[in-house]
Amino acid sequence: MLRLDVESAFTDVLLAQRNLSLALIWGTASVIVIYLVANMAYFYVLSPEQVAGSNRVAAAMMRQVAGQRGANLVSVAAMISMFAALNGSILSGARVPYALARGGYFFSSMARVNAEHHTPGVAIMGLSAWGMVVVLSGTYDQLLDYVIFASWILYGMTTATVLVLRRKRPDLPRPYRTLGYPLVPVLFVVMAAAIVISALYNSPRESLKGLVLIFAGLPFYFHWRKHRVSPR
Repeated sequence: MLRLDVESAFTDVLLAQRNLSLALIWGTASVIVIYLVANMAYFYVLSPEQVAGSNRVAAAMMRQVAGQRGANLVSVAAMISMFAALNGSILSGARVPYALARGGYFFSSMARVNAEHHTPGVAIMGLSAWGMVVVLSGTYDQLLDYVIFASWILYGMTTATVLVLRRKRPDLPRPYRTLGYPLVPVLFVVMAAAIVISALYNSPRESLKGLVLIFAGLPFYFHWRKHRVSPR
């Protein structure tokens, strides 16, 4: 009986992992379709010159279609969407310093979990405080360049692990296998590298600053690795 329960639980975990992968794929595909349809609507209503000259394209389009009230409504909807995205970014991003602290690679206080809400409150507040410091350090365009540059380095490295782990750890359970392997991950890594190189070429100052910020963490990493306490 116990063996059946263990096998059933293991099967449920594998199904959950597979469904999560499929949900991410279909969710991303849906967002791509929505963005494409939205951009088609922008260019159907507005001229290319109007699109290029507007900082709020959606509001400009709705102003043409439904007047100022329509523009105000879509602006409010955009603000709600932005706040929701920021909320998700802070809550999910805080798991990074939390996990590092749990593994002994960051300040131990970041691993504290709120007894009542069961959330990594210190990590969330710490990430929020760092976000406020970064916001005051440059313009929106500069910050965007920092983030995009660093993000695509991480995206490429993450996808490359699919190729590495397939070779080094073929024994790992894989409830979902990458569609089009190995062509799809190889193409993604190549495109990520192209985007990083393009950012270095077109925005060298911001890109190099992003690299400096990344490498500035290495001394801290080596320090914590040397004095690392066993993970809890």
